[in-house]
Amino acid sequence: MTARPVLLVEDDPSDVLLMTEALKASRGGAELLVAADGAAAMELLRGPGPRPVLVLLDWRLPCLSGEGVLRAIRADADLRLLPVVVLTTSASEADLRLAYSLGANAFVTKPTGLPALRALVASVESFWLEQATLPPGP
Repeated sequence: MTARPVLLVEDDPSDVLLMTEALKASRGGAELLVAADGAAAMELLRGPGPRPVLVLLDWRLPCLSGEGVLRAIRADADLRLLPVVVLTTSASEADLRLAYSLGANAFVTKPTGLPALRALVASVESFWLEQATLPPGP
């Protein structure tokens, strides 16, 4: 299987490291691209590099929040169909409702610990990269 690019938008280096480790332990269906803040994520998404097939978006980010990133993605004709999974520590019902109202495809509370994160990554890869039919790129 060819690796498919997945964009992780995450400002916490520990969470990036855990996600990288979890992906290494998975079936290998994803190539992880990382943006440390929302502004960097939008630059990457609009840039000339490989277009991710999925965005894993932290909700609480510096520079441009997860809400701002999601709004920008859904307002961009070239990006609006890109699946976005909000992956956050927030358990706020207001955040959940806002994320879905802005077009998030899923809202997932980050698990604690590597075993739980590995299980989450495996299920995300299985569904989004193996089972779901994703929209074609621009």
